[in-house]
Amino acid sequence: TVIVGLSASYQHVLDQMGAAAKKHPSRELCTGSMFGVRIDSFHSGSLFGATGSHLTNLNISGFENCGGSSVLHVDDSDVRYFDTRNRIESIRIMDKSPPINLCDAEPQVAIRDIDGSSSGGAPGFWISDNPAIRAHPDCISGPEQSCASFCPNVCLRTMTVMVPSFYERGSLVLKVSGTLDDGREITPIKVLDFQSKEELAPKQESSYSRFFVTLPAGGNFTGGFFDQTGNPLWPLYTDLKYEDVDGSCGPDFASFEIEELSSNAQCNGELIQNGSFELGSSESWRYVGTLGLEVSNDGYGGSGHSLKGHLHGAIDALCVSQA
Repeated sequence: TVIVGLSASYQHVLDQMGAAAKKHPSRELCTGSMFGVRIDSFHSGSLFGATGSHLTNLNISGFENCGGSSVLHVDDSDVRYFDTRNRIESIRIMDKSPPINLCDAEPQVAIRDIDGSSSGGAPGFWISDNPAIRAHPDCISGPEQSCASFCPNVCLRTMTVMVPSFYERGSLVLKVSGTLDDGREITPIKVLDFQSKEELAPKQESSYSRFFVTLPAGGNFTGGFFDQTGNPLWPLYTDLKYEDVDGSCGPDFASFEIEELSSNAQCNGELIQNGSFELGSSESWRYVGTLGLEVSNDGYGGSGHSLKGHLHGAIDALCVSQA
C-alpha cells in the first residue's frame, strides 16, 4: 500500500511557485495540515474481542511541506480508551515527512512500533509527551513540535481503574508511582482525564467512570486518588481490570494497588452512600452480575435485593470488613 500526501505533479507546482504557494488567498495550496493515517480511540479495549489496529507494509511520503502535517495522527474529537495494542510495522517513510504529530491529540496516546521502522531505530512505543503517560525513564522527546515521545524497547500495558459514576469529569486525580521490573523508579504520572457516565446509568461494568492507566509491563505500581486541590480522597470503591488482555506485548504488572485512606479518616458509620435503608427502603438496591456481595438468603424483606447499588447508591468499601 502506498499513501501519498502530495502527488509528484502537485509537488512540482509547489517547487515552481516557492513561497508564493503558501500565500493567502488566491495562491494558497496548503489549506491545512495533512495526515497519512489517523488512529482513533475506542470506549473499551475488550469490545467485541478487539485487539487494536494494525498498519503494516506502507510506503508513505508527501507530508513534509504543509505545516503540522505528519504520517500518523490522533485527534481529540472522541477521547475514550486508546488501545496500547494499536501497532505499526514495516512503515517506510520515503522522504522527510514527520512520523507523528500529537499536538491536538488526546493526552494518553500509545502506538506500538513493532520493528522500529517509523522511528528509524529500535522498536518501542510512540506516546503523548504528557505527564499522564510518560512514565518510563528511557522515553525521549520525539521530533520538534510533534508533542510526542518515543520509548525504545518498552512494552506498555493498560490497567482500567473504575470508580463510581457520579464523579464529574475532572474532579478526581489519580497519581501513580512505582518501579520497573529492573528496579528503576518510574516518573510518577497523573491521570486527570477519564471516561465518565451519567450518574443514573446502571452500575454495570460498562457504566463505571473509568481511568485508563498506561504503564510499563512487569512493574510494581501504587496509586492514590486526590481532589483538584491535592487532598487525598477515597472514591468509595475502586475496581481494577486489564483492558488489553488479548494481544498485549508483555506480562501483567507484578503488582498494582490503589491506596485506601484510613477507615477512621472517612468511614463515619455510613456504610451505604446515597441509600435509604435507614428508612426501610431497598429502592435502587439490587444485586447485578456475578460480582459484589453474595446473597445468602431471600434478601431484604424477601425482595431478593442485596447491597449492590443499581442506580444511585454505592457501598463505601472502607466501611466493609471481610469475615
